[in-house]
Parts: sequence; C-alpha cells; structure tokens
Amino acid sequence: MNADRESVLILRLGAIGDVLMLLPAVHALHLRGARIDWVCGTVVAPWLAMYPWINRIQVDEQQLFHAGRAGQAKALLALWRQLAGRRYTLCAVMQYDRRYRLLSSVVRARRTLHLDKNLRSRQLIEGRWHANEYARVLGLAPDDFHDWNVRLVRPEQQNIPELAPATWGVQLNPGRRVALVPAGAKNVLREGALRRWPIANYVTLAQELLASGYEVVLTGAEGDAWVRDHFGEVLHLTGVWDCIGQTSLPQLLALYDTCEAVITHDTGSLHVAATSNAKVLAIFGPTTMGNFLPRRAGVKGIWGGERLPCRPCYDGRDFAACPRNACMEETTVPRVMAELQALLA
Repeated sequence: MNADRESVLILRLGAIGDVLMLLPAVHALHLRGARIDWVCGTVVAPWLAMYPWINRIQVDEQQLFHAGRAGQAKALLALWRQLAGRRYTLCAVMQYDRRYRLLSSVVRARRTLHLDKNLRSRQLIEGRWHANEYARVLGLAPDDFHDWNVRLVRPEQQNIPELAPATWGVQLNPGRRVALVPAGAKNVLREGALRRWPIANYVTLAQELLASGYEVVLTGAEGDAWVRDHFGEVLHLTGVWDCIGQTSLPQLLALYDTCEAVITHDTGSLHVAATSNAKVLAIFGPTTMGNFLPRRAGVKGIWGGERLPCRPCYDGRDFAACPRNACMEETTVPRVMAELQALLA
C-alpha cells in the first residue's frame, strides 16, 4: 500500500439503508484520492460490488451474531485473518454498538473514530438527514459536495444478472408501473414491525392502483414471503407481478428503474428506490422523517400521527412499547393515492 496515499477502513455491516446513506461520504473520500476498504455483511456486499473503487472485506453477519460462541469465534477469526497487519490513515467504525470495535482491533490506524451517543461530534443528530450526518462525523465539509443535502450515490458499474422472471422486460402499460414494499423493516439483529404501514392498506392500495390502470409490482426479500397470504387473490390478477424474494439488491435497483413510482415505508428498499430513477413516496410514523427521507427531486414523505405526542418513539435502536402503530394507521389509502397523483403530476 502506498504510504503517501490516504487509506480508509470503513466498518459498517448493515442495515441496507444505513449503508446507502453512508456511501456518499465514503465516495467523497474516494474522490479526494483515498483508498477505500469496507468491512461489510453478506446482505449488502452485492450492492457494494457495483462500486469498483470499494475493496470489500466480507463477514458473515448471520454467523457472527447467531451461530453460538463457536460459530461467532470462527467468523471473527476469519475476518481478523483478512485484516491482520493492515495499516490505515483512518479506521471508521460507523456503528454505535461497542462490540463492533472488536472487529477492527487487529488493524493499525493513524486515526480511529466510531459512533458514540455520548459525544456530539460522533453521533447522528436527531432530525438531521443521516447522509449529511455521516459526512460530518467523517470530517467532511460542504465543499466536498455539490449540495450539502447529500445525495445518494448511484452505482457506477452495474453487472446485473437478467431479472427473473423474464417478463420483467415487457410492460403491459409502459410508464404505468408502481412498485410496493409491503414488508421489510428488519435486519440481522432485530425487526421493526412498527415501521410498517398496515399490510391491509397495501392490499387495498394495490387494488386501487390496478383500477387506475397501473401495473403493480410487489418487492421484498425472501424473508418477506409471509405477505403473500395477505394479498390472496390479488396476486393472480392481470397486471400484478410478485417479485418478492426474486431479486438481489442490484436487480432490485434495475427493477425500480422500470417503475414510475415506488411506495414504501421506512425500510432499506426506500433508499434503493431513491437511488433509482423512479419517483418515491415514503410513509413514516415512529421514526423521524428528517433522519431517513432521501433528499432528491421526486421523493416525498408522509409522516403520519401528527396529533400523537408519542411520535417519534424510535431511539436509533428500539421502539417504545406500543400496542399498535397508530401513527402509521393514520395514513390512509386515499391520502397515499392523492399524494401519488400529486407526485406524478
């Protein structure tokens, strides 16, 4: 490694949304000439592979967190063997949990930093767009960006396998396709069901979209297959495409590029959609819209529960005890349809 060149080790395994919000700041470091190594999890690795300037160092996060002590030790030692002896000008652990610092303990770095809720300079300030905050924590300034409302970075290189099924390339109504994200809101450590807009609303919304002449695409990961039981006969209607569990993250980006709009709640697919060419309508409730709503034209958020004193209730890790996510339920299907029409007008 060239000793005169800045070298940066980023440690951020997931979740998808956080990785995509961190990418603009890391991209700015790359544009300044830094070599970028990134310790990432298996879920986000295919996305980071589309950025040729990122050297991926992959760790199996399922094994690291859920395989018992023997499995965890095996995953940790495998990562340490890849990192041992490496030297960096900066090692940035972009996670709050102190346990993540152990992952990079074998490297030598001239400067280290990590997220810390006890230090204002090292925490993501509530209400601020997290992409801006990641840039600030990494020491970047407004001059490092064209716009200080930092934009997500679309991949430079897309080696994307053909989408399955093959009929994705044929639209019944070109330019009239809307993707829905009815599940998600979970990562390797925990699930945030309170972030989700009620599944019954997504079913009704799909029917309303079909009646308005749109094709409807259902998207999600393999673990989101449970939503199919809720859609029932809707899945068999002409113009409804079930893509749940059928796409990698790069393929999901390509799929969203074929859509006029994507409707989602606060989950990783929101940020994938915001990186695409589609319009995006995002529904928020217990999380702060200012933290997570991407900044670009064609992206709009609805923050339900304006009258509720308990909103927001998410502290970056957990939600307050809640018998039902009333803040999400207050956003109705007619309102979403109206906001969509305004967004597409």
